[in-house]
Formats: sequence, structure tokens, C-alpha cells
Amino acid sequence: MTPRTRPPPEPHPPTLTIAPAELVAVLFPERSQLEDLERFGTPYRLAQELFEEMEIPKIRGSLAFEGARQRSGAELEDLFLKGDNLHYTAEGHERLAMEMARALAPTVMRRAQNAPLLRDWRVQYVH
Repeated sequence: MTPRTRPPPEPHPPTLTIAPAELVAVLFPERSQLEDLERFGTPYRLAQELFEEMEIPKIRGSLAFEGARQRSGAELEDLFLKGDNLHYTAEGHERLAMEMARALAPTVMRRAQNAPLLRDWRVQYVH
């Protein structure tokens, strides 16, 4: 039996340098907070104030729901599961995703402009 030989190693691709991650807080509102912010909004407001004090950018999920209600007349019943104060419907998740995409777009675009072209990189799997 003859021993198997390995092909010569290929040159290493350029080293990937990853920039530090940027922290962004996402504030997810409860139904009761949207219904009566004065009465139930204290935790939401405290979180906003904390992130502002710590200079951490935030995405206010409440904006997604307020905008949906103003633009399309969507009711909270359309955005939250029936009888649930916390969990969103598919439409609620979509509204939140759109708000997050809108808020994150400038950061993503800025970082993408500084990123190396992906075609210059290859993935190596070690067996």
C-alpha cells in the first residue's frame, strides 16, 4: 500500500481584520405601553434614558407601531397576538424589522464602504 501524499499548501489569503462591533439597543414595546404610555411606559422611558446617558444608540420599536397606525390605520390587534401583551404578529414583526432596517441603514452603509471586497476572500474548511 502506498502512502497518500497531500498536495502542496496554497498561499494564505490576506488576513481579515474585523472592526469593533457597534452596539445598538433595540427597545421593544409592550402593547400596554402603546395603549397608555403615561400609565405603563415607565420601564420603556427608563431604558431610553439609560441608553441616552450611556451614549448608546437606540432603536425605538414604538416608532414602528406608531407609524403603522398613522399610515395604514393598523390597530394594535393587527400588531400583537390576540390576548398577548408581548408577542407580535407577522405584521408586527415586519413593522419592527422595517424600522430596524431604516435606523441601521446609515451605519451598515458606512461600514460597507470601508469593508474589503468579499471576492478577495475564500473560506477554508479544515477537515
